[in-house]
Amino acid sequence: MQQGWGRFLLASVSALTCMAILWGTEVPLGVPGEWTWPRLPVDALTIGNLFLGGLGAGLYVAAVALGGQRLCRTTSRVQRSFWLLGLGIAAGGWLWIVQETAPPAGQLGKVPFVLFYPSSSGYFTKARFDAPDAGAMLRDYEALMAEGDVLHVGTHPPGLFLVFHGLIAFQKNCPGLAAWCYQWAPHSFHEAMEIVRENSAATSTPASAADGEVLWLAYVLVLCCSAATVWPIYGLLRWQLSPEAAWWGAAWWPTIPALAIFQPKSDAVYPFFATCFVYAFVSSWRARSFTGSMLAGLCLWLGLMASLAFLPVLLFAGLYV
Repeated sequence: MQQGWGRFLLASVSALTCMAILWGTEVPLGVPGEWTWPRLPVDALTIGNLFLGGLGAGLYVAAVALGGQRLCRTTSRVQRSFWLLGLGIAAGGWLWIVQETAPPAGQLGKVPFVLFYPSSSGYFTKARFDAPDAGAMLRDYEALMAEGDVLHVGTHPPGLFLVFHGLIAFQKNCPGLAAWCYQWAPHSFHEAMEIVRENSAATSTPASAADGEVLWLAYVLVLCCSAATVWPIYGLLRWQLSPEAAWWGAAWWPTIPALAIFQPKSDAVYPFFATCFVYAFVSSWRARSFTGSMLAGLCLWLGLMASLAFLPVLLFAGLYV
């Protein structure tokens, strides 16, 4: 019991120390002279948002604690799967809450600004306006890369463009379902999308209502993959730890600040495919499973289609075995 309270105190002091440094000092948040995040001022809603965020954190901790107790009391794989499913849902709920209770510039209203404008990403712009034909885009992709200074477009293989091509096609072919999903977007997102539509109305790339639905679907995809990462993390930890320890280890994942900060960028999705690949790769190697190895190859291929940052993950898996 004393050990548990000691860990809680250590975690609390660490969190308060981080808050004091981030909020109470002038330490640059980023790389001075290149890019930095500004500190957002306290406004009339800050206290209320902090209360709601604290309430959400309390509910998440309570759900994790309850699940950890139930998990170590059962040997049923079905019940464990049920609780792991709940952990993924709780992780997604917390990631939603921690963003929506941030100051206005950090709420989910950031999504349209990040995904629509090419200066911050460019994948949607390319798929929606510059190269709406996916086949032609792939044929001309090497020529595009040869241009050199292509910002974010040049940092990844074409997978992210194809994701947006797919989301745009989904919105066109299933408009009712896309509109239904869009209804769940918070007020901050709708408000930001209206600003984007107004600002782009007189440009060559005006945003439409359908674009808002596509951008929201892109965020939902990022959120789901970010939250679902708790499942392969649990599987990886179970190789060496008890079910309860693996549970708590996986439950820490959505509390990592960078995961919420980088949403809706694709960076928040990569850990899902990386951990799935490592789990499938090592598991199939141990069991000599052809199906598992095919699944590992699929995860690696999907990852490498989005970013070459997965190459070190492949190196790690090879060194491990």
